[in-house]
Amino acid sequence: MPAMRAPAINPAVMDTLRELDESGGTGLARTLFGLFLQTAPDSLQQMHSALAAADPVALGRAAHALKSGAANVGAEELSACCKALERLAREQRLAEARNAVDATQDALDQALRELRTMMGAMV
Repeated sequence: MPAMRAPAINPAVMDTLRELDESGGTGLARTLFGLFLQTAPDSLQQMHSALAAADPVALGRAAHALKSGAANVGAEELSACCKALERLAREQRLAEARNAVDATQDALDQALRELRTMMGAMV
C-alpha cells in the first residue's frame, strides 16, 4: 500500500487568508491562488532555462520567487524544495540542482492540482 502523502497545501492557509480578508470571505484567497496558478509554472520554466544555461544566479532568483509564492499559498513542501534549490544555486552545485528541480516539479504539480480543487470549491 502506498504511503499517504501529506496535503500539498496546508489547510490552515484558508483560515489565515479569511482572517486577512476584509470581508472574511474567500476573495483574498481567490486572488492569491489565481496569481500563483498563473505565475508558478513560469518560475519553474525559468529554473529549467537557468540550468540549461548553467546560470546559478538565475536559478537562485527563480527558486526564491517560487519559494515565496509557495509559502504564501501554504505549499510548504514546494517552498522547502525551492529553499533547497536556492542553497544549491548559491553553492553552484548545478548537477545536484537538476535532481532537485525534478522534485520541485512534482511538488508544484501537486500544489497546482490542490489549489485548483480548492478554488473550485470556493463559493
